[in-house]
Amino acid sequence: MTNSTETGKLYGIGVGPGNPEWLTLQAVRVLHSCQVIFAPRAQIKKESLALEIVKPHLNPDAVIRELTFPMSKSAKVLDEAWSEAADAVEKELRAGMDVGFITIGDCMLYSTYIYLKRALEQRIPDLCSESIPGIPAFVAAASLADIPLGEGRQPLVIVPASGDLSRIEWALESDGTVVVMKVGEKLPALREILQNHNADGPAVLASRVGLARQCIVSLEEKNRIDTETAYLSLALVPSRRNSDSELKENP
Repeated sequence: MTNSTETGKLYGIGVGPGNPEWLTLQAVRVLHSCQVIFAPRAQIKKESLALEIVKPHLNPDAVIRELTFPMSKSAKVLDEAWSEAADAVEKELRAGMDVGFITIGDCMLYSTYIYLKRALEQRIPDLCSESIPGIPAFVAAASLADIPLGEGRQPLVIVPASGDLSRIEWALESDGTVVVMKVGEKLPALREILQNHNADGPAVLASRVGLARQCIVSLEEKNRIDTETAYLSLALVPSRRNSDSELKENP
């Protein structure tokens, strides 16, 4: 524990997509050392998924607090949620506690931790923090699906399905593998875009990677993809030029 007259240290801890065995050794060590663990959740009635992943590795004496971040498009609602979260974490840090904020995947990739850290840096200018890497879901999914993410000089393009879908069309014009994050309810629109680019065949949908009811299927298998499958999902679109010699590194 840090000196009570000093501000504690903030740790952003990436816990991977779901399988507790995919936690890094560093993440496990830091989880054991933190006096307070904050876990994000999307709904009040549902337990944090990140917390479920790390339970086997928590310090039994640690204080566990869940923060609700509503799935809302309202800037006002989101700002209020972030402000309340920052208030709670700031209080513990100023009390001299080392605080861990756990997040699905990696803490620097589409993570709630990014926004929280920025808010705390404004409140505590000399904030001491450390970000612990975690395995991103798309990396785990690529290994499970046996799909290379990059070969030779091929680019790797990562784009979220939320927001402007034209970004996906732009990404598909590249010569590399495309990762589409946060597919969810945008699945029908994504499938249409891929069909228009003649990319639907090799593309796969990976859902609940590393969790119970994990599902990795071709986007052509429409009968196996439902609303539940589309939840916590991403799409992998392999490069259409995998065999092109111009994209391969010289031996």
